[in-house]
Amino acid sequence: MTDAPALLDALQTAARLPYAALVEEIARLLSDGSVQVPDRLVLPLAGGGSLFVMPAMDSQVAMTKLITFTPGNARTDVHRPAIQGDVVVFDVATGQRKCILDGPTVTARRTAAVSLLAARRLAPNTLGPLLIVGAGV
Repeated sequence: MTDAPALLDALQTAARLPYAALVEEIARLLSDGSVQVPDRLVLPLAGGGSLFVMPAMDSQVAMTKLITFTPGNARTDVHRPAIQGDVVVFDVATGQRKCILDGPTVTARRTAAVSLLAARRLAPNTLGPLLIVGAGV
């Protein structure tokens, strides 16, 4: 395979998704009529876990985020995160797989970027302090 997709770990994924650029891209995508985000599919796994399949596309890329949630990982001696997964990105024109991103990193950065975008658009006083309360990363 001559054009192997980039396989990015958590640090490499974060480097490809700087917050300022990510916020601007999300804002752009919110007004892009070619964007499609079907409902996610959640499949139960043995042992109480779940497999999440979350596709999305626009006129240039198609992607699927595949995440496993395995709550039993917290009860083991091996340090293994409860949430693991990848985001696979394809070129729409060729169908070629372009890159594989670290799924939990994409989720964390997207959540923070959407929160920042919402604060920019909805905060009544954009020059004053802002408190955002949340959980997780």
